[in-house]
Amino acid sequence: MNKKDRKKINFLKLIPEKTIDYREEEEGKITLILEKTKNPLLKSIINFFRKSQYFYIHLDKTGSFVWKQIDGKTDNHEILKRMNDVLGDDKSYINRLRLFLRELEKSKFIKYKNIDDPEILHDT
Repeated sequence: MNKKDRKKINFLKLIPEKTIDYREEEEGKITLILEKTKNPLLKSIINFFRKSQYFYIHLDKTGSFVWKQIDGKTDNHEILKRMNDVLGDDKSYINRLRLFLRELEKSKFIKYKNIDDPEILHDT
């Protein structure tokens, strides 16, 4: 889908799904686990120097909450509703959710399950 078509998409109808591993830490915070390389030669070099094969990205309370809502079934509208219900009603959540999910998608940590579905287009 090109950039022009993406502007027609209703963000709230998108259904995100996770594409990387993660773990839940103490106090419910999430750590995303990203493999540094898939190249076997580079992996062996990393092992030789006894370095970690992974990058770890620690999410804050809000990011962790959103990550836990991403299940491949729940759309962004429902995630936003849950944010307001659990974290408190805040008009800025829509922008925070949009920016956070955009960064996750750009980094290939999530993808949208229904990105090609014509049902997600804005009503004209």
